[in-house]
Amino acid sequence: MKKMLLIILAVAIIAGCASVPLTPEQQAQSAISKTQGQLNVMFDAAKSYYDSKPDKKDEWVNKVVPAFDVVNKALYKLSISYKEGNVSATDLIKQAASLQNEIEVLLIGLGVLK
Repeated sequence: MKKMLLIILAVAIIAGCASVPLTPEQQAQSAISKTQGQLNVMFDAAKSYYDSKPDKKDEWVNKVVPAFDVVNKALYKLSISYKEGNVSATDLIKQAASLQNEIEVLLIGLGVLK
């Protein structure tokens, strides 16, 4: 009986901790991290796609790689702007999503993503 109560208490504590809202700082860091993670996944998918299509090497070199470079630099600048207090957490989250969307639209347009 005691063991069962301890298990229930542990589950309740874990569930309670999981529902603690994130601070704006944590939300901003999470948005940057998730966006960077998604960009990495899309880059890997694009790399794999173009590795299998050597005839499209120019497209990879002239469109895809530069687009990722621009978006990664913009994401970095956005992160710095947030840390300097020039951008709110809400704006950072919106702008990070917009940067990710730019890459998604490009890759869909090029047939890399569907």
